Amino acid sequence: MGVAFQVNNPSRLKVPKELLKARTCYDHLAGDIAVKLYDSLVKNKWINDEGSDLTIQGKEKLLQLGVPIDAKTKRKKCCPCLDWSERKFHVGGHLGSSLLDFFENNNWIKRVPGYREVIITSKGHKELHRHFFIDE
Repeated sequence: MGVAFQVNNPSRLKVPKELLKARTCYDHLAGDIAVKLYDSLVKNKWINDEGSDLTIQGKEKLLQLGVPIDAKTKRKKCCPCLDWSERKFHVGGHLGSSLLDFFENNNWIKRVPGYREVIITSKGHKELHRHFFIDE
């Protein structure tokens, strides 16, 4: 009976672990690291509990960090996007796109050409921990 009731997600078993860790989802970051980032943003009150908007504190912190925030964007400012591998939310919308660009432009991540896979650099690991309190 124990075998019959084990939770098994066959789709996760077929996906390379690197892709589960970090990848793109359209124009924003996805995977385990992105879910941890979303959780950190909510926990630290940088985005509201619904994940639909930045808080005043979040705007200030992200602007201090150098993440470009366009107040006049026609996109959703921020939105929760369900991560297919983690079954939890990561950050979508304008904020998600801005964070991905910021991470790439500051060498926190490197994209694998021709693939959705993203590699977190050693600098990225340090900075994600320093600014977003993300441990691996």
